[in-house]
Amino acid sequence: DSSKILAAGVEIYKSTDGGSTVIQKSYWWKWYFGRTIAGGEEGPPDYSHADNHCFAYDPENPNVIYFGTDGGIFKTTDFGETFHGKNGGYQTQQFYNGFSSVYDNGYFAIGGLQDNASAIYDGQTNWIRTLHADGSWTAINYLNPSIVYGSYYYLNLYRSTNGGNGWDRLMLADAGNTAFISPYVLSPTNPSIVYAAGSKLLKSINGGNSWTVKNTPTSNPAISIACSSYNPDLVYIGFAPENGTLNILKSEDGGNSFTDISAGLPNRYPMDIAVDANDDNNVIIVFSGFGSSHVFYSTDGGSFWQDISGDLPDVPTNAVAIDDLNPGYFYVGNDIGVFFTSNYGESWRRVSNGMPDASIVMDLSIVRNSRKIIAATHGNGAYIADLLQPEDVRDETNQPEKFVLFQNYPNPFNPTTNITYVIPSVIARSEATRQSIENSAFANNAKDCFTHDCVGVRNDGAVQVTLKIYDALGRKVATLVNAKQTPGEYSVQFNAVNLPSGIYFYTLRAGAFVQTRKMVLMK
Repeated sequence: DSSKILAAGVEIYKSTDGGSTVIQKSYWWKWYFGRTIAGGEEGPPDYSHADNHCFAYDPENPNVIYFGTDGGIFKTTDFGETFHGKNGGYQTQQFYNGFSSVYDNGYFAIGGLQDNASAIYDGQTNWIRTLHADGSWTAINYLNPSIVYGSYYYLNLYRSTNGGNGWDRLMLADAGNTAFISPYVLSPTNPSIVYAAGSKLLKSINGGNSWTVKNTPTSNPAISIACSSYNPDLVYIGFAPENGTLNILKSEDGGNSFTDISAGLPNRYPMDIAVDANDDNNVIIVFSGFGSSHVFYSTDGGSFWQDISGDLPDVPTNAVAIDDLNPGYFYVGNDIGVFFTSNYGESWRRVSNGMPDASIVMDLSIVRNSRKIIAATHGNGAYIADLLQPEDVRDETNQPEKFVLFQNYPNPFNPTTNITYVIPSVIARSEATRQSIENSAFANNAKDCFTHDCVGVRNDGAVQVTLKIYDALGRKVATLVNAKQTPGEYSVQFNAVNLPSGIYFYTLRAGAFVQTRKMVLMK
C-alpha cells in the first residue's frame, strides 16, 4: 500500500495518505533513565531513539520495520504506531574520553556516551543511565565517592552528592571557546579543587560552587587536561589546533600564568595527558591523526619531549595511563585496541586480547588499589582487566614467559572467529623442569634440553604446535595449526561456514602443554 509511508530522521514520522499529511510518531526524549534490564523496555510505546541511520523491513509482513539509531535497534510491528527497543545483550555503547573509576575497586565507575547520556557501573550487569544528551567527561571524588561529576556537550557540568542518584547543575563562568567534549579534572591532592577548560581555564576551590576565570594565550578549545598528584597548582592542558597551531600549556601557579610546552610535538589533536604520580615532571601526551608519531614522553615537565611511539601502529591514539607502581609501565589506547610497554616505550605489545578486533579505545582508567585497568571503547562498551605485573611481561628478548590460550573472539560467532595463543620461551613438562632448564647455561642446546625433558623444543626455541577443532561429541572437524613455531604470539582464523550451529572445542598442544577452550557457533 504505497499510500502508507514512514520517514525517519531525528524522529520517525508517518503518513497514511501518500505524504499529504505527516504525523510524528516517535519522541526520543521519552527514554527511561535508571537501570534498564537487558531486553526490557527502554521507554514508552512512542519512544524510539533519536538519529535514524538505516532501516530494514520484514518481507513477509509490511508492518514490521527495524530502525538503526544512535541508541541501537528499534522495532515496530504496526508500521510506526508503537516501538520497542531490541538492544538487550548488545555491547555497543560509544564512550568518550573522561571515563572515571574509584581508586579502591572497579565496581563503581561512570562514563559519558555518544548520544546516550552517561552511564554508571556499580558491579551489576545492567548499567544505570543518568543525566542526558551526549555524555561527556566525568570525575569521582576519591575522598568521598558519593560525590560524582558528570557533564554533557560544551561543558555543561553537573555534580551529584549521592552517587549519581540526583544531580545539581553547576553554573560555570565563561570558558570561552569550548569543545563539544570538553575536559575537566579534580585535583588528586585536593578534590575540592576543580579545573575545567575551554579556550580559557576555569578554577574552583570549593568543588564547583564558584569559579574564577584564568585567561590563556590561545583561542583554541581544550580537549585534554591533567593535574599533578603532588601540587594542586600544577596543571597540563592540551588544546585542539583549531586555528592551525598546537597549544600544550602548563601552569605551575593554578592558572595565573602559563608556559607553552608544544615545541617538538606534532600539530595533531592532543587526545589525552597522563602525569606520573611519583614525579609530576614525567608527563605523557598522546595524539590522534595518521602519518605522524603518537606518544611523547617528557621527564622535565615538557621542556623536552621524547618520541616513544616505537613500534606502535600508525593509528589515532586516544588514551594513556601510567602504572605508578612499576616504572616504565605505560598503557595507551588507540583505534585498534590497548598497547603496553614495560620499558618506557622501547617496545610495545598489544594487550587487548578478549576485546573485539579494532576496538576504538577512548579512555583508560587505572583502579590503583585493586590493580585493575578499565578500557572504555567507542562502540564496544567497557572492559576491565588486571594490570600487568613484572612476572607477566616478556623478557629482554621480547619473548613471552607464559603459555596462554585466549578465548576466541567473537564468541558466539558466525561463521568466522579468531583464536590467539602465546608460545613461551621454554616449554617443559613441569614448573620444576622449566626452572631447571632456565637455570642451565645450555638450555638452548637440543641435547641438554632433551636431558631435561624439554619435550618438543628445538635448539632455536621452536616447539611442535597443533591447534585442532572438535565438535561436542569429540570428533575432530578441523586442524588449524600443525607446525614448529618459535616463541611468540600467534592468531589464526577459524571459518565454520560448512559446519552446523552448536558447541565446539579448540585444543592447543605445544610440547607437553595442552589446553582446551569452548566456543559457540550460532547461525
